[in-house]
Amino acid sequence: MQTNQLNSSTGRSLPRILFVLMTKIRKDDPVNLLFRAQFGSWDKKDLAQVHANADPSGEGEFCGSYYRLSECDRFLGGVFLNIRKTVFKMVKMEDISEPSHGTSKSFFARLLKMTKKFFGDTLVSSGLWELLFFVRLSKPLQKFVSDFKPDIIYCQGYSLGFTVLPLLISKKLNIPICFQTTDDWPAFTYKNSLAGWILRREVQKLVSRSSLCFAFGEKMKNEYQRRYGVSFHVTYHLDDVNRFRVFAENLDSDNKRIIFTGSLGLNRHECIADLYKAILSLRKNGVPVVLDVYCTGLPKEIPEEIRTSTVVRFFPLPSHEDLGRVLKSADILFLPESFNVDQAKLSLSISTKCHLYMMAERPVLLYGPDYAGSMEYASSNGWGMVVSQRDLVVLSAAVMRLLEEVPLKQHLAQRSAECLRMNHDIKVFQDVFVARIVRSMEQPASIDA
Repeated sequence: MQTNQLNSSTGRSLPRILFVLMTKIRKDDPVNLLFRAQFGSWDKKDLAQVHANADPSGEGEFCGSYYRLSECDRFLGGVFLNIRKTVFKMVKMEDISEPSHGTSKSFFARLLKMTKKFFGDTLVSSGLWELLFFVRLSKPLQKFVSDFKPDIIYCQGYSLGFTVLPLLISKKLNIPICFQTTDDWPAFTYKNSLAGWILRREVQKLVSRSSLCFAFGEKMKNEYQRRYGVSFHVTYHLDDVNRFRVFAENLDSDNKRIIFTGSLGLNRHECIADLYKAILSLRKNGVPVVLDVYCTGLPKEIPEEIRTSTVVRFFPLPSHEDLGRVLKSADILFLPESFNVDQAKLSLSISTKCHLYMMAERPVLLYGPDYAGSMEYASSNGWGMVVSQRDLVVLSAAVMRLLEEVPLKQHLAQRSAECLRMNHDIKVFQDVFVARIVRSMEQPASIDA
């Protein structure tokens, strides 16, 4: 192992990590908190990344060196990049530049926008362009990896290209692989498509070749060990609870605030619409409630009525430093999962918001089907109130209970603290994660069913 940096807690050498991940890891961005938490003890010079794009809202460099895939890294790469740029414009969410609502658009303009989005979503979900414009190990990419001299490749997949690419690098340069996933993307990506069949075959190869595999939660671990026949370790999202110990209060003295933070993808905007209707009902009965949505962007499908409502306010995502203050200013934190999304997309997934909401020490309302991983996680550990039926009366009643019942709120806060201690404390589990990677470099992986 070409290592010289020591971990302060374990005293062991830290391997040089090559991330092969679609989105560039920034020092600060809204999508890569997991990697910064898990690999926070590394010196940036011992981290490098191969990626396809950079999040426009991110800033700073987390790794010491980066390689962005270009034309030479795919068959007909120039054509692929031009098509991808066009499709991205069709499917991307609308930006939120300031806390205000967009202007109304004509029916035909919205119809055209939705038609383009449908076409773009269909192209992406089929995976056919991944088959036609397949990835390859170009000479510039191979030189980048050889110059960095990684000890291990860390990857998550999520597309055919980024499933195959770690295998190509590993086989060519004889580098071991660490595989981790946060949801069951192999089960639903390119579903009912030729690309999906090929993807699942390549995932089996990737997992089988990996020296170390991580799954999110016991449910995913058990399913993946059954499916792939190799050992998986359990991981969870990590953070420092101390950064949430900030003073915050609801500055909107006229209203009770329900706060949502994160992405409105996977049809979560439908749950926002349900909560909006519940809020209107509560306000008619004299309960002054508003919903503040801090999100990465607005889905094109979100109704204009909600966009222009005065009881639903949209804001950009808060910064990493400001997140604790925003969450702690809530009266209720809202964690939704759509009732109209393929079960495979939700059943093994635990939302990034779960541990962040727990750390905020505010009552959490979860709204979604009972098979969703986040709902099961809250139900089994008791840190949030779960509404698993799509019923506005039940949803409204849950809001009222979380606003009024002090013993209930105290109980949820106590269970949140216990769950954080068991699964999410970065001071404990970052060292566990590091130790497992180091050990994987010292001995071959074994199956521990």
